[in-house]
Amino acid sequence: MAEELPDFEALKRQTMMRLTELSVMDEEQRIAIFEMVKDGSLTVEEAVAEVKRTRPKIFTGLKFLGSSPALRPRKQDDAAIASVVSKAHAALKKAKPTKINLVASTLGIKLETAAEEELIENNAIHTIIHAAPVPGSSKLFAIVVLQSRMGLVFTDIVQVAKAKEAKELESVIRDRRTAARKAALAATSASSPASGSTTSEGAADASKDESRRPTLAASQPGADAQGGDDDSDELLISAHMLHYVGSAPAPKDKGEDAVLAAVEALREQVKEKRGPKAKEVTVQDATPAMLVISTEGLKIVDLASKEVVSTSFIKAISHQQVFGGKKAEFFCFIEVDDRRSAIDCHVFLCDRGVKKQADTIYNDVIIAVQEARKRLGNPFRPAASSRNQQVGGAAPILAPLQVPRRQLRPIKAIGAGQFGKVYLAAYGDEDDEEVATTTATSDPAAAGVDLRAVKLLRKSASSEDKVEFLREAETMVRLGPHENLVRLMGVVVGRLPLLVVLEYCQYGDLSDVLKACRKKGMQLRFAEQLHLIKQLASGMQYIASRGFVHMDLAARNCLLHRNSVLKVADFGLTHKHDEGKTYYKQRGVLKLSVRWLAIDAFDHKIFSEKSDVWSYGVTVWEVFTYSKQPYTGNKLQEVLKMVRGGHRLSRPSRCPEDLWRIIASCWDRDPRRRPTFRKLLRGLEQVASAHASDDALQEVRDVGGLLNQNLTEQIKVLTLKKKKKSSVADPKSALMKGLTGVVDEE
Repeated sequence: MAEELPDFEALKRQTMMRLTELSVMDEEQRIAIFEMVKDGSLTVEEAVAEVKRTRPKIFTGLKFLGSSPALRPRKQDDAAIASVVSKAHAALKKAKPTKINLVASTLGIKLETAAEEELIENNAIHTIIHAAPVPGSSKLFAIVVLQSRMGLVFTDIVQVAKAKEAKELESVIRDRRTAARKAALAATSASSPASGSTTSEGAADASKDESRRPTLAASQPGADAQGGDDDSDELLISAHMLHYVGSAPAPKDKGEDAVLAAVEALREQVKEKRGPKAKEVTVQDATPAMLVISTEGLKIVDLASKEVVSTSFIKAISHQQVFGGKKAEFFCFIEVDDRRSAIDCHVFLCDRGVKKQADTIYNDVIIAVQEARKRLGNPFRPAASSRNQQVGGAAPILAPLQVPRRQLRPIKAIGAGQFGKVYLAAYGDEDDEEVATTTATSDPAAAGVDLRAVKLLRKSASSEDKVEFLREAETMVRLGPHENLVRLMGVVVGRLPLLVVLEYCQYGDLSDVLKACRKKGMQLRFAEQLHLIKQLASGMQYIASRGFVHMDLAARNCLLHRNSVLKVADFGLTHKHDEGKTYYKQRGVLKLSVRWLAIDAFDHKIFSEKSDVWSYGVTVWEVFTYSKQPYTGNKLQEVLKMVRGGHRLSRPSRCPEDLWRIIASCWDRDPRRRPTFRKLLRGLEQVASAHASDDALQEVRDVGGLLNQNLTEQIKVLTLKKKKKSSVADPKSALMKGLTGVVDEE
C-alpha cells in the first residue's frame, strides 16, 4: 500500500529527539541536517542521505547587495562575463545590503535572509555560468545566473567579511558544479538504451548515418545555431530596464490616437486606485521590468518575480509609439491577437536616467523586424550540420510516436514555451511542387486538414534543456489519454531541431481567454464557469489516479478548444509519485509559481494530489475573476507570509456561497483535510443540481467562439514554398507591413 502524506508535526517531534545521534558528525554537517529535519519533512536518515548526495556548504554573515539583469551575451567568454559583472557592480554600488546566509550544494545556490530565513534566490547549479570575486574588490563576490528563456543573465553581488572567504566560496561552488556535472553524465549514461534501441528520425524519414549518433548529453549549446536562415533560434537585440504600466484594449491596430486611447484607459485605472487627484502615471503605478527585444518578439520580464509575464511576437506587433514630455516619457506598442480577436496596447514608463531610452527602444524594434525578415524560413527544417541524435532513456517509449518531419508544415507561431516557440502546423502528406491553400471549416478534418501545435526546441538549448524537453513528452505518454488532457500526437527527435507534436486547441491558454473576456466586457454565465472547472477537476482527477502530480496547475497552463472544451497542458514539471508513496519529494531546484503553490509544497517540498488541489482552488478563483493575478499588489515574499499567516483569497462577487465553501476547503493548511479531486467532482455536481433552476445555469456557449467568431474561417493552411524576400525602403513608415501572416520559406 502506498504511504500516505506524512504528519509533519509528529514527524518533526520524532526526528528532533534523535538529533543526539549525530554528535559524531562535524558541526557543518549537523547544521545542514538540522535545517532539513526541523520542519518535519525529512527523517534523520533521509536528511543524512541527502547531505551526502548534495554536499551543502553554509556561509553565514554575508551581505546581499542585489541582483542586476543584463542581456545574455552572445558569447559567454571571459571578456563578456567581465563586462556583465562590471556593469552589475556599478549598478549596485549604492544598494542597501541585506544580511543573508548562502547555501552552495550540487543542487544549486540558495540565498536566505539571516533573520527570518526568507528565500531571496534559489538557482539551479547548471544555470550558474560564473562565480568569482568581483575584479578589483576582494570582498565582493559575483554570481552570474543564466535565464535562457528570458534572454537574460542576472548577476547577484554578495559581500563577504574577509577576502579569503570569497576565495573559499569560489572554490566550493566550482567543486559543486563539477560534482553535479559528473553526476548528470553518470545518470545519462546509466539511462541510455542499448545500441539499436534508439528512436530514429530515419525510421520515419529515411535519415542515414544511424551508427554515428552522439548522445544528447554530448550536444553542446549552440552547436547548430550558426548558419541557416530559419527562425528556430532568436537573435537577441537589446534589453531595457524600465517600468511596465500595463496593457489596455486599443480601438484599432495602428495610429497615435489608438495608443493615446489605451494610455488614457490606463490613467483612469490609476485614478481608481489612487483617487481623482492622481493626474499622471508614475513609477509607483508601474512594475519594474525588463523589455527584451529579439527577432522572436518583445518579452516583458517582471524583475520582482523574474518571470516572463508577456511575449509578443514580432509578427503580432502592428504599431509602436514614443511620446511624452519633461516629466515622463512613454514607449508603447500595439499587439494584435487574432486567436482571441483582441487588440492591446502595452505601455511602458521609461527610465529618465537613461538618455533617449524610448527612442533607442523604438529603433531596436525596427532592427528586430529587419533581422526577423532575414531569418524567415521553415523552422522545422533539420539543421544542415546536425546528425541524427540518440535521445537517451526517453527513446524506447517515444519510438512509436515518431512522425516524418516533412509531413509537418508550419503556418504561424502561436506561443512561446520554456524551450522555444510553439507553432500552428498542418500535418499530412503533400506534393512538394504544388501550393495548396485550404480554408479550414468549423471542422478542419472535414476539409482534409489536420492541425497540430508543435513545440520546438531551440538549437542553442543546453543538454539539460534537451533532456527536460523530451521528458515532458515521455510523461505525457505515461499519463495516457484523457478527454481533458492535451494529447501528444507525435515527436521528431532524430535531428535538430527536436519537435513535440501536440493536439491543437484553437483558442489558446485559458488565462488569455479570460483576460480577453474581461477587456471586452464579456460576462460568462455561471453554467459556463462551472463547465470549465468541472472539466479541470476531471482532468486533474485522472492525473492523480495515474499516480502523478502536475505541480504547475494554473489557468495559463490550461487550453481552450472549440465548444468550451478545456484541456490541462504543460507537463514539464509533472512527476510520478515516489516509489511506495502517494507524493513526490522535490530534490532539485525548480522555479515554481508561488501564488499558486500549496504551503506544504513550499515549506516541505512535498507535492501530492492535495498540493494540486490547492492550485486547483487558485485556478478556479482565476476563472471567476477573469484571470486577475492572485494576491495582486503583493510581492512574492509577502504572499508567503500572508498564506502562512492564514490569509486566503477572497470570494469573487459572482461565485455562489455553496461553491465557494468547496473551493475554500482546497486551502486547508493540513493537506490531509483538503478534498480529493474525486470528492471535488461530487461537490461540483451537487452545486450544479442546486442551481439547476437558476437563470444563471443556462446553455453553455462556445466561449472562444464568442470572442472571435471568424477565427476558424481565418485559419489558412499553406504549403510552404520558396518566395522572394521583400525589402522595406522606409522601415519606420513601413515598420510592420506584412508582418502578420504565415511563415515564408526562403
